[in-house]
Amino acid sequence: MLTKNPVMAQINNNISARIRFLRKVMLEGYVCKRAYFAKQQAILEHILAGRQEETAQIFAEYLTIDSSEAEKALTRGLGRIYLNSGH
Repeated sequence: MLTKNPVMAQINNNISARIRFLRKVMLEGYVCKRAYFAKQQAILEHILAGRQEETAQIFAEYLTIDSSEAEKALTRGLGRIYLNSGH
């Protein structure tokens, strides 16, 4: 939206929606959701403490999606949509 380019804004919205979908399916599949939320908490704690390097490192790990994990999540998510199952 900042570019005032509606096509670019739509592309960004589409990519963001796909990322949210993938993250949601991945979160549903985590055996221990506490570990996932612990990373979020650690990011916030580092931000509040002003530790930029630690924040950047944890945030990069948090945003990185292992390809095999992403493939499993996509299979579950698309299965849920197209096969009315997901597991």
